[in-house]
Amino acid sequence: MITLQRAIVRGALAAAIGMGVFEACQNSRLHEQIQALQQQQAILGSQLQQLQQERDDARSRLGSLLAQNEQSRTNQNNAELLKLRGEVTGLRRKVQDLAQLKSRDTQSQADPMEPAARDLAGKMNLLKQHLEQMPDKNIPELKYLDGEAWARVAQTAKLDTDAGVRQGLSSLRNLAKANFAPHIAQALQAYAQANEGQLPTDALQLKPYFESPVDDATLARYQMIGTGNARDLPPGQMIMAEKAPVDDGYDYLFQIGLNSRKTVGVGQNGHISESVAWSPRRPAAPPSGK
Repeated sequence: MITLQRAIVRGALAAAIGMGVFEACQNSRLHEQIQALQQQQAILGSQLQQLQQERDDARSRLGSLLAQNEQSRTNQNNAELLKLRGEVTGLRRKVQDLAQLKSRDTQSQADPMEPAARDLAGKMNLLKQHLEQMPDKNIPELKYLDGEAWARVAQTAKLDTDAGVRQGLSSLRNLAKANFAPHIAQALQAYAQANEGQLPTDALQLKPYFESPVDDATLARYQMIGTGNARDLPPGQMIMAEKAPVDDGYDYLFQIGLNSRKTVGVGQNGHISESVAWSPRRPAAPPSGK
């Protein structure tokens, strides 16, 4: 009996130990499976987050592309609009130009004097160009000439030959000196009145007695040919004169008194002489030269 009991106890103990070992193994496998599931769950969670991020990025890119597409369409429309506006502006300008040309043509047809005026303006410019090319034929008095005097000379001048050009420039100088001579006479009168009738001994002494400023270069072209006291001079006595002609072939030499002047032609103009008297009242100031 004792032996049998021991055998039963041993068997029960062995069975209990075996059951414990089995349960331990079973628990170990379950724990490993749980860990594996947890790892898979973590991986799936990470993948899900990544997919969600990719989805959000895709939505963002889609929105950006839609906005760019809309902006591109707007820019394209704006470009087309600007192009159309530019074409309309260009057409308007062409219409205006055509209207102006038509108006000018109508005026030209309506005014037969316009071609003659253009021709005269062209001759005046040509005369000025010849004077610039021939500075030795220029004198300071030319700055006192107005446009009307230039037009008078240009209208009759023959500017297609050298002789014609020189004769035209001579006519200009003659008009300029004729315009300036009364102002010399006025200065002579003012000088004599300020000096008890005594006349200057040099032309430069007249400079303070001109109503408008006169430069030294202009007065240096003249010399005194009558001196002493104005009360002792005979009527018509010339007091100042040009020193020398500018062009020996085509020129006029001026002599100036208190109330008159004389002109003598030089070279081709030698057959021309002139005497002009004026009132002792003061002449108007010469026009400013430009």
